Amino acid sequence: MLAALTANGIDQLIFEAPLKAQQVALILQFGPQVNLGNIAHDEVTALETLRRGLRGDTVGRL
Repeated sequence: MLAALTANGIDQLIFEAPLKAQQVALILQFGPQVNLGNIAHDEVTALETLRRGLRGDTVGRL
């Protein structure tokens, strides 16, 4: 289903990803500029380090 939703690109989509595993999976699949929502305010810094490849989940994989 995700492939069908993203067939025309992801610029107009926002994925709700409150869990770290969801965030990592979406960043690895669509890149660090993927639009993510439903992020806890105290997790914003952790998410940004994931996006930049500075955490163990994404280091060397972006």
